[in-house]
Amino acid sequence: MDFGGFRIEEPIPQLDNPHMFVTVRDWVNVGNVGAMALNYMGESFDSKKLGRIEKPGIYYDFTRYRPKRKKDGTLSVPNTSINYIKTPEKEDFILVDALEPHWDGEKFVESLLDLASYFGVKRYALIGGMYGSSPHTRPLKMSGRTTEKTIQQTFDTFGVQESKYGGTTTIMVLASERAAARGIDMMHLIVQLPPYVRVEEFYRGGETLLKVLNSIYKLNIDLEDVAVQADQQQIELNKIVEGNPQVRALLRQLEANYDYRAEDIKDSSDTEGSTELSDELRQFINDIETGND
Repeated sequence: MDFGGFRIEEPIPQLDNPHMFVTVRDWVNVGNVGAMALNYMGESFDSKKLGRIEKPGIYYDFTRYRPKRKKDGTLSVPNTSINYIKTPEKEDFILVDALEPHWDGEKFVESLLDLASYFGVKRYALIGGMYGSSPHTRPLKMSGRTTEKTIQQTFDTFGVQESKYGGTTTIMVLASERAAARGIDMMHLIVQLPPYVRVEEFYRGGETLLKVLNSIYKLNIDLEDVAVQADQQQIELNKIVEGNPQVRALLRQLEANYDYRAEDIKDSSDTEGSTELSDELRQFINDIETGND
């Protein structure tokens, strides 16, 4: 079965009340946070292949996403992968690890939504990570939005802030807007990562995202492994920061901003003892959080 180039594997599975989780490389997958969450979900529930784009060149420029030759001589061509998992709760999941399309973006979005409609998807969830103003020494901030009151209550419990991002974005956001016309609910959940950390996998981000998903879906995914890796990574980051005076100074101001805002939320009338931030840092933080250049 084909949906605009998305080829579904035979035999087609029967999914119960499925929800679709999407992460988009590389736009909202900083630190591999979104893909990490999908991988943990897939490993916990024995994910199976659902499909992929049969001819990925219809959406992708292979001078930007480069194919790779494996050691066995075969060629690995960049593609969007789609897996599914079945859970004991009779609430199954379609996991989409998407490469952002270079062309025919609207067709890509509509084809993915056609696939979602065919399987009766109840919720379209865009998850991942982007650079923000969170220092690595504090609990990571999260931003998001949803069309459902029950999800908003969970967001409130975890301190997920309403997204105020304004700026360039991915065409995949269009899927969220068009999902409503198909009777599909929407959820965005993005972890804000430290702006000075450039690592292939930021484990604290993955752990933070999975904690919220565990709560929303009662997944009971064991997070001990990712928590241990996050703790080890934090020790290494501390050493790196201490050895770099410029990053250390930035970290201290980000910590001051984080603590000031946390205290301000607790008691907006009491600002005594708060640390004043430089105008440059305030602008830097605002640019990160709102997407202004």
